[in-house]
Amino acid sequence: MNALLSQLGTWNWLILGVVLMAIETFAPGVFMLWLGLAALIVGVLSFGIVWSWQAQVIAFAALAIAMVPLWRYYSGHNAKPTDKPFLNKRAEGFVGRVFTLDKPIVDGVGTAKIGDTVWRVAGPDAPAGRPARVVGADGASLRGERAQVLLHFSPKRRSGMKGPRSSFARAMRREPPASSFSTKPAARSSASRA
Repeated sequence: MNALLSQLGTWNWLILGVVLMAIETFAPGVFMLWLGLAALIVGVLSFGIVWSWQAQVIAFAALAIAMVPLWRYYSGHNAKPTDKPFLNKRAEGFVGRVFTLDKPIVDGVGTAKIGDTVWRVAGPDAPAGRPARVVGADGASLRGERAQVLLHFSPKRRSGMKGPRSSFARAMRREPPASSFSTKPAARSSASRA
């Protein structure tokens, strides 16, 4: 083993660098690339510097330890802002929003239908139909908490008005919203009556 290590030469480092980069090609994760680059740098430096195998291994280790954190720092700070920040993070886009539970949360697990998808919701036990606020996302599962929905109705009612005035209240009662296109003639305003 000692004889093998003492024979470490320039070509061995170059071959190791190519092998590590090939592993990166078949199992991408942008980690082996930097280890392969560190091996290539040690191999290229070995063409000009005559050094012991211990110094070569220490140089490889130092370069590998330095390159991986530098790459993570560089890639995190150079991310370009996008107009769709939740494109591949759909669950994270729901954080802070309130949804109605489709199935009750029992033993910490329930579901909510959001759009055309049924999402798993983890949180405190709650009955179906109750609003839940999304406080976190973990893969395809949402973490929720009970949400308080407060409706404010004015105690004074104008003459001729029936029921609550808010569009949210109409939606909760399943009434269709008033259409801006009506077949009935429009009521005249007070300015046109005069």
